[in-house]
Amino acid sequence: MQPLRKSLSGVFWRPLGWLFSVVVALVAWLGAEVRLEQAAYAELNHSASREVELYYTSLASELARFEHVPAMLYLDPDVVAFLKAPSARLRERVNAKLDAITRQVQANALYAVSPRGRVLAASDWRDSSSPIGEDWASTRTVSEALAVGHDRSYASSEAHSLPRLFFSQRIEADRRVLGVAVLQADLSGIERSWWPGSQPRCCWTAMTL
Repeated sequence: MQPLRKSLSGVFWRPLGWLFSVVVALVAWLGAEVRLEQAAYAELNHSASREVELYYTSLASELARFEHVPAMLYLDPDVVAFLKAPSARLRERVNAKLDAITRQVQANALYAVSPRGRVLAASDWRDSSSPIGEDWASTRTVSEALAVGHDRSYASSEAHSLPRLFFSQRIEADRRVLGVAVLQADLSGIERSWWPGSQPRCCWTAMTL
């Protein structure tokens, strides 16, 4: 009788032992899967953070390249003389100087604007689309510069559908506001370096950096 009990006991506990082993193995497998998934998410977040940091660094470098340019005109005697007393002779010299600066810094265009917001000189004066003579008094880049001294902003461009960034600096002399220097930069190049082989993805509306 005793051997029979031991035999039945073994038959009863052996499947439970196998089931317990299976459960332990399953729990261990699930734990390993969770750890692998967590490690994958951590690596993905780390890679995304590094990518965003690289984007930010490249954008900051690009912006810094243009930031100081309008302020340079503050010290230029030809620009100051022209804004004080505009003339055809000085306009020709200032146009050529703005063109040279624009090429040097690889910007889109550089403008000299009167205190009333009229575009008086431009680096793109040869182009049929040059804004010379246009009234920019109501634009943010001019109104803000006249009000607070400088401005940096994006502006939407339906004609070009490209990101355009405007830097502006108020120009003064003898405690008199002479006008505003405005630099226009195209950021589509840096976007293409972020996403090679594709068109710029961003939707550029009036926003400020």
